[in-house]
Amino acid sequence: MIPRLALALLAAPCSLAAQADWAQLSPTQLPPALSDHVLMADVRGALLFGGDNPTTGLSSDTWRFDGTNWTQLQPINKPSARMRHAGTYDRARNRFVVFGGSTSLAGGLMNDTWEFDGNDWKQITTTQAPSARNDHAMCYDTVGRRILLYGGRTATGDAQDTWSYDGTNWTQITTTASPPGRRDHGLAFDPFRGVALTYGGFYGSGLNVRQDTWEFDGTNWAQRMPTQVPGNRVGYGMVFDELRARTVMFSGYAAPSQPDETWEWDGNNWTLQSVLSKPTGRSGHAMTYDFVRGRSLLYGGWDTGHNAETWVYGTATPARFTTYGTACSGSGGTPVLALVPGKLPWIGDTHEVTIGPIVANAPVLMFLGFSDTNWGAFTLPLPLTTLGATGCSLLASPDLAGVAITTGTAATWSLPIPSTATLVGTKYYLQALVVDAAANTFGAAFSDGGSSEIGRR
Repeated sequence: MIPRLALALLAAPCSLAAQADWAQLSPTQLPPALSDHVLMADVRGALLFGGDNPTTGLSSDTWRFDGTNWTQLQPINKPSARMRHAGTYDRARNRFVVFGGSTSLAGGLMNDTWEFDGNDWKQITTTQAPSARNDHAMCYDTVGRRILLYGGRTATGDAQDTWSYDGTNWTQITTTASPPGRRDHGLAFDPFRGVALTYGGFYGSGLNVRQDTWEFDGTNWAQRMPTQVPGNRVGYGMVFDELRARTVMFSGYAAPSQPDETWEWDGNNWTLQSVLSKPTGRSGHAMTYDFVRGRSLLYGGWDTGHNAETWVYGTATPARFTTYGTACSGSGGTPVLALVPGKLPWIGDTHEVTIGPIVANAPVLMFLGFSDTNWGAFTLPLPLTTLGATGCSLLASPDLAGVAITTGTAATWSLPIPSTATLVGTKYYLQALVVDAAANTFGAAFSDGGSSEIGRR
């Protein structure tokens, strides 16, 4: 490990506030003012379907957002107009999936399953399915490669069942523990920890609201007991921010108000964020995570009335890690650098990468430098063939060095980064040296390079 002090010397400490913030966008074309719609995202942007408009009623329209503008799509087939349905994007099958909802404020519960392939909608006939419902929640489980559904309002009351959908059929998941029944809650999946999160929701009759936190690990539910919670909350928007490794919750109804609060869950506790700008407090809005642009997207909702606003939430100074150059092979394979999921170089966190494959239990040295173009009088990349490392090159200036932890045929290197605001934007470069006597006459294999930039959440 490279000493924490090495980076701390680059800047003086100062107090930190949350970096992520909201920004309103101004598209030239917009969907109508909506509430109780769904918003889902793929590599092309976001897809909006359905919802309630105070003038025209329930919608069956499909809209695409490319990051800048909204465009109404004209599929040949489409689900019937509805509200309070749930939807998510199936990454493995490249399909948007919508389930259930209602045909009116008063009822008309449905349990149909629809998929959108980017061009047209298709109703999927399954041998079994959750009962007809609205105000349920769905998310995509990237670990199990399936869609998860939990809760909602059925004809017999608030549901507490958990279901999965694999593209062919729905399967009810039997759990030994479960959150009590609820509706109008959210569901977000953390791919780094492999759990789905839900919070709050209405229950029973009237305005009974929960404020409990539960996580589903793919097999069972467990209640979490954080020291701070967002309070009674329903009808909020909630997504997992994959870049910042946080679940983001915004606003919702907390009787008798709609607080314009942004909360984040880090896997242990909820934290109220200090933001410079934000949407008005609202409920019935929809949120999704734009994983291409690394930001959360919000559309519509009800504040003092239905609105047609587009907002994004994220950091202006993201952490980054990319690989570059070419590794040279050793007797155990060609060692390459790979980011440990969720371990980008954020201030106040630990940057972690793996190196492999390597010869079993080989010592690994990690170089950290502040240039990928020169090392003193030498120009990078610097071929090392003349030293006996045939086909190898020095890709990062070896200004600092540390030992990685080897386990079998792979190694892990970590760098704790101080909570120092002036480190934000600092770039550094990595390359691993694997001690391998059989690799060449030099006795080492070299990894590809890793370009890093320190960010602030």
